[in-house]
Amino acid sequence: MKILVIQIKRIGDVLLTTPALAALRGQFPQATIDILVDRRWAEVLENLPMVSHVLPYDTEAPLRWLWRVHQARYDWIIDFLGNPRSAVLTWISGASLRAGFRGRGWGWCYTHRIPMPTQPDYSAAHKLRLLEALGVPTQQSGTAVLPTVALTDEDRRVVEQFLQSCGISDGERIIALAPVHRRPSRQWQLDHCVRLGELLVTRWQAKVLWIGAPDEQPQLHLLKGRMQAPSWVVPPIRLRQAAALLTRCDLVVSSDSGIRHLAVAVGTPSVAIHGPALPINWTPPHPSHRAVYAEGLWCLGCDLNQCPYHHECMRWVDAEQVFQVCEELCGGGGHEGLSRGDTRFASSLHGVLAVSDAPVKLCLTPEATPAPSSIFPGSATEAPATQPLDPPPYVVDDRRPLTTVKTSRVLQGVAAISAFGYGIAVKARELTFTAGWIPVRRLSLPTFCVGNLTAGGTGKTPTVIRLVEDLLRWGRRPAVLSRGYGRADSLRRCLAVRDQRGRLRSIQQVGEEPWLIARRFPGVPVVVGSDRARAAHIAIAQAAVDCVVLDDGFQHHRLARDLDIVVINALDPLGGGRLLPAGRLREPPEALARAGLVVLTHVGLVTASDRQAIKGKLAPYLRPHVPIIEAHHEPVTLTPLGGGASPTLRHAVEALRTREVIACSAVGCPEGFEQTLQGLGAVVREAVRFPDHHWMTPREWEAVIRLASPRRWVVLTEKDVFHVPPGAVSSAAHPVFVLGIELVIQQGSDQWEAIIRSCCGAKRSSPVALLA
Repeated sequence: MKILVIQIKRIGDVLLTTPALAALRGQFPQATIDILVDRRWAEVLENLPMVSHVLPYDTEAPLRWLWRVHQARYDWIIDFLGNPRSAVLTWISGASLRAGFRGRGWGWCYTHRIPMPTQPDYSAAHKLRLLEALGVPTQQSGTAVLPTVALTDEDRRVVEQFLQSCGISDGERIIALAPVHRRPSRQWQLDHCVRLGELLVTRWQAKVLWIGAPDEQPQLHLLKGRMQAPSWVVPPIRLRQAAALLTRCDLVVSSDSGIRHLAVAVGTPSVAIHGPALPINWTPPHPSHRAVYAEGLWCLGCDLNQCPYHHECMRWVDAEQVFQVCEELCGGGGHEGLSRGDTRFASSLHGVLAVSDAPVKLCLTPEATPAPSSIFPGSATEAPATQPLDPPPYVVDDRRPLTTVKTSRVLQGVAAISAFGYGIAVKARELTFTAGWIPVRRLSLPTFCVGNLTAGGTGKTPTVIRLVEDLLRWGRRPAVLSRGYGRADSLRRCLAVRDQRGRLRSIQQVGEEPWLIARRFPGVPVVVGSDRARAAHIAIAQAAVDCVVLDDGFQHHRLARDLDIVVINALDPLGGGRLLPAGRLREPPEALARAGLVVLTHVGLVTASDRQAIKGKLAPYLRPHVPIIEAHHEPVTLTPLGGGASPTLRHAVEALRTREVIACSAVGCPEGFEQTLQGLGAVVREAVRFPDHHWMTPREWEAVIRLASPRRWVVLTEKDVFHVPPGAVSSAAHPVFVLGIELVIQQGSDQWEAIIRSCCGAKRSSPVALLA
């Protein structure tokens, strides 16, 4: 009799298949029992007596495997994976018995469709129940449901050499920490990891080993570098060698990852920190293994990589609570409690902690973490040198792009189709103005426009402020016309930011950016409204105006201008090269042909060669002799906003040097703000990002303040001061500051002045009415 078991994906699922393989071997001792598994995980099944052959599946050659399985003439095919690829493999085999779980859309591939379990249970037990439905007797208790792995003397020899090189001898307490996870939603906070490591060393005098996948090595070395106490990073080793190392450990603390399942397989006590994955599905019913998670969340076990509540389930599990579970499990140090390989049985989860009573819209996600391909594949290689990660390793991010949710491929297609339709609409709208179907109105006084190609984050407002400052310095009397994005006026009427008595209206009425400009320049009329021509009438009636500045008006064709200033972010010059919503482009790059001046911002955050490369990309879209000037945002003020902040630090940006900060922003380019803080010498421990123009709720602000401490300040942008709930800053228990910046032209200031002055001199300076 020939039996093939299919479990291609994920190391944890492969290990959890071993109890089912043992049950099959017990029922059919003389049968050939093969297992088809991804070649990265094949070695964990080698040398197991219940397996005849381990077939290393090559994901790049699926057709070859279809033919190979069909030719093998298996009698039974048991598909534990249950995805379209494995179901087709099962169907094409021609086996007389083809079994799999029912209800996934491809049950027609099986001859025996087993109902999906209705009650949550340990994953290995689910696989055993599938065998029971086929008449194979199984055991659902004790060690029969635990995975297993066969180690060799060579595996143990490699481990002993590593421990000797670390100076760790027999009898010393060894704790393995594996907090890094390939899925950001299942990643525990790095600060908590370091804190737990310190607790284990100071209270248990334990030897802490950081262990993870090869491409997790930078994060592991970062964790080691943050610890005051000595610890060691395990270099990339093979899977069975990792399992052999875990046999020498007294305890393993990990995320919900393959390391935890390896620990279960070798009998080492383990504690796993769970988030979106339902703990009962992945925690063995055994007292040596416990799960810690945020009890009380209604969405617990959603299994999402992105969710509306941003995976707060991982944030509120702190180091002290996990350490408490470790003490309960190991009796205060790993020797007095449960021993490795303890076979006592428990029927439910242990170590469940209530660490949150209500969800908040925040989630920690690693920034720019490479997607790991496996855990310890291949042989050992030299570990990278310890170095701090930049940007900060964790980001609280509420800006969820369309193409990063679970069904990304489908939504990417929808986004691409939507972007195509959006592009047609943009072209059609531009044609209506160029063809004269909709009249373009023109002012008889100099008109400037500051805009961009991408959706936010370029630095338009600082550029508008710089332009207005220069115009005032040269004796001009400008007015600013803005759309007032994000304002609450449902009628979208044109409205002066200052009323007839010169008092500022509320930010909700006019929007934070026009309000900031009006507060900065009390004598400059600022008018908001979608009809810029009507806004110009109001501005001219309000004061003696001899020039007009359109804020964010590059896509506004109804009002003609003498100079279009396009602001481009050096960190994201062309918005990914795709139109909204697939990318960040408002218009195709060809629209730069309308520009008379280009301002490249954030140049201090890129190298000189990158700046030249960006200019080379922009040049084909620009008219001849259109200059590209370089500018950066220079921090000029650090203003305390209560919450225990000392007023003596006003205007002293140097106070941020070596200071730990929480960067909180609701701007289009939060990376620029965070890197500016780092340029001042601040240590950005966490970055809290909300969508552009987002008004924080009291619960969101409370979650931000929880991250702060007397030595860890919350720093906001000037615009985000108004996004905080009223009264929340003054009542904060910890320091809150706002960083003020201004646009500084780094290269091309002469061109900037010459072009603007020439446009001012081309028209009369006396205010006149609009011309049709």
